[in-house]
Amino acid sequence: MPNVTNPTVSCNRFASLTSQEKQTLKIQLNISEESLLTMINTYLRKNCPQESDIYEKIQKSLLLYIPIILVVIGTFGNIFSFIVLRQKAMMTLSTYFYLAALSLADTVVLYFGLFRLWIWQLTGMDVQHYADWSCKLVAVIGYSASDFSVWLIIAVTVERYIVVCHPLKASELCNIPRAKIVMGALFMLLLTINLHFFWTVELSTSESDIPKCDGGPQYKHLITEIWPWVDAVIYSFLPFGTILIMNCIIIRQVIHARRSREELQNTSLKERRRTTQESSIKLTIMLLTVSFTFVLTTLPINVFMIAKAFFQSYSEQDIDEKGRREVIHTSAKLLMYLNHSINFFLYCATGQKFRHQVKRILCRRSKTFFSNFTQIRNGRESMVWSSTKYTNCPSKIVADTTDMSEMEMHRLHQTRTNQQHPYA
Repeated sequence: MPNVTNPTVSCNRFASLTSQEKQTLKIQLNISEESLLTMINTYLRKNCPQESDIYEKIQKSLLLYIPIILVVIGTFGNIFSFIVLRQKAMMTLSTYFYLAALSLADTVVLYFGLFRLWIWQLTGMDVQHYADWSCKLVAVIGYSASDFSVWLIIAVTVERYIVVCHPLKASELCNIPRAKIVMGALFMLLLTINLHFFWTVELSTSESDIPKCDGGPQYKHLITEIWPWVDAVIYSFLPFGTILIMNCIIIRQVIHARRSREELQNTSLKERRRTTQESSIKLTIMLLTVSFTFVLTTLPINVFMIAKAFFQSYSEQDIDEKGRREVIHTSAKLLMYLNHSINFFLYCATGQKFRHQVKRILCRRSKTFFSNFTQIRNGRESMVWSSTKYTNCPSKIVADTTDMSEMEMHRLHQTRTNQQHPYA
């Protein structure tokens, strides 16, 4: 049995203590299990090369470089998506109205979540720790925006389910006025659910003088034990199951519709239905891509939370195990934020109408730019020509202008003005 106070004991021996050996040490030293683990981990950190140091470096690198890349890409993509989706050609469908709102919600999530995390990693400062009001406000906005973003994807999925599986009800249920009502109701509901942060969390200072935005004394159990599961259900578990089930139904219905189309006998009717169905199928594929991307990017964080809940012994493992878990948790969190950054690229990859609008906007901007450039260039050429002309006879110009009376100068100016504006 190794002596915990003996510095010559092998590091590997300490790191591989069995549960029985730890129990014996705890009895011999007459300390709690938590104190024993702290003592062993402290010894290992001070005297032994730690694998956890590698994990710590990996985690810092992930938090230092990945967030700012996602924020820059996501900001550009979400803003440009909003511009494209607000075009008149796109606003004929309520689906694009939802996606335009989604781009704004994703931007808020990136800045109140990921960008704030990057600033904290870079400077050690967190705007949430600035004051008690910022602690509460950031919590409310952050949770509400992330939940709203996810439930907009659910709204789009439900709408696509109605269009594909119940087309006769689509015109009544899937329109922009109804979309505004649904979106407003979702936002108010999720905001109401998260308003409790205004009184359940507060800014406190730990024993090491580190500020922390955490649950108040009377709400500690709610914030640390109950709310994480409530938030997981709202943000992850319920949307994950809903989107997965509805997407399977939509795919099944699309396959059935393709088979029915192939069985049509009337050629003209077949062509008309083919055009309509293909347009709907292309939009369905784009939306399926968006919703399945959400499922895939949030799956790791869901698995991690479930594993952490059902294997509480992980929290009592050595610091190497803790380092591995932190890297996994950080990677899963960054993958979750990836979902809020890449929708623009998904739209471009799978949405033909969206790509057409992007090209149209870019071409229009390019045409305006080159038109302005041509005008500037022509203006400069005219100025150069005029300068060259007058430079050839500077004495004449000087004589002409200096010998003119004030009335003649005014008449010359008026003549030039009339020549430039013949209808004046």
